[in-house]
Amino acid sequence: MAQRLPRRLSPQAKYRLIRAGADERVRSLVKTAGVADPEDLASRVVALGGTVRSWDRETGLLTVDLPAAQLGNLAELNGVVHVDAGDVYRPS
Repeated sequence: MAQRLPRRLSPQAKYRLIRAGADERVRSLVKTAGVADPEDLASRVVALGGTVRSWDRETGLLTVDLPAAQLGNLAELNGVVHVDAGDVYRPS
């Protein structure tokens, strides 16, 4: 059965999610809704195993590092409008 891919994921994020290995992490750029609660969203990112790197409240852009396998769950959080993903990296 094919994995369901949230519509809020960019093509690159979908690719990263499908190809995710167990230890792979990815830096993601997240567009948030203007009404998103920053503290609540940040705590949910942490619950997914991620780290909030930056949040520009003026633009609604959030940068997070998290396990690549969690990209779909990130996209489905309340307040998230769109998720893009950069290169996968492995912690040293």
